[in-house]
Amino acid sequence: MATGASKGMEFFMMRKGAILTRYLSGILILVIASVGSLVWVRRSGAPSGGQKGGEGDISMDAAAIMPAEDIGEKGLAKAVAAADVAGGHPEAERGATEDSVRLNLPKSFTVIRRDCFIVASDLEELETEYITENTLERCAKCLWKDYFEQKPGEKCIVYLFKDKESYKRNTKELFGFEPESPYGFYLRSKKSLIMDISTGTGTLVHELVHALRCADFPECPTWLDEGLASLHEQCIQRGDSLVGLVNWRLPGLKAALAAGKRIPLEKIIASSEAEFYGENSGLYYAEARYLCMFLQEKGLLKRYYREFKASRGDDPTGKTTLEKITGKGIGILDLEYMEWVGKLPVIGEEGR
Repeated sequence: MATGASKGMEFFMMRKGAILTRYLSGILILVIASVGSLVWVRRSGAPSGGQKGGEGDISMDAAAIMPAEDIGEKGLAKAVAAADVAGGHPEAERGATEDSVRLNLPKSFTVIRRDCFIVASDLEELETEYITENTLERCAKCLWKDYFEQKPGEKCIVYLFKDKESYKRNTKELFGFEPESPYGFYLRSKKSLIMDISTGTGTLVHELVHALRCADFPECPTWLDEGLASLHEQCIQRGDSLVGLVNWRLPGLKAALAAGKRIPLEKIIASSEAEFYGENSGLYYAEARYLCMFLQEKGLLKRYYREFKASRGDDPTGKTTLEKITGKGIGILDLEYMEWVGKLPVIGEEGR
């Protein structure tokens, strides 16, 4: 990844005055990491991202993701589902090209194509290039290497809007509805990722997982789809892989565990879409995320995803595959998982 870091530094040196002025005005700042790579972080707001890993790691800011009670994940799921059956402009339809994307955007927008992505943004061109190369492309390469074998057959359109006002206005003009999430979302029917990028890059990585998973494993159950996406909303890059970190979802899970109200793993993995996005969606998200992290820490997550995908017809929930790769029945595994969760430090505790 040295090439990407070097290019990012060249961009920074060429336009550092303009960039710093923009960031210091309250949108984003660039932080030079220990080895000269660049990291996107929010200036303010909780929960904070910007956790850094060891030498050479790149931290993916997760400040764009807020607790379920703050953004209403149930409501968001319903809004996106409704939007997926709504109409849209031609640039979001099958066979999108750079030219077709430009048709319905102001001339001031930057539009670039990278691999299977078309990125459209009203950020400065330098900023658009930087996020595209150092978040979108970097993370996609890691995810393709570790999980997803099939790339999208159609271009994914990534809209990076510079602030809240731009995000709301352009989403309404392009897709005909106002966004429920204040951060961003993936509109599956339009193959589009729509972001208020001023809030950070955590949401972008979360929604990127959904977009790439759709092409690779369309029958993936909701719990694993959201578990993987949520795992990567707070992650670092180590070598050519992404590693999920503890994030804001943990305290709620620990509270449910302490109160005896957590949901058993067997129920999580057997849940329907309606159950997952129902009244208790925040806890479903947390459990799915930390189950994925549990497998990640055991070195089993990549294997689990691929073996489950291969055996989906005979194992619709993934329970059989989970028991197979861990060598434990679901009940024993649940006990081990609960003990592991109980020992995890929350963000800000000593040792993190």
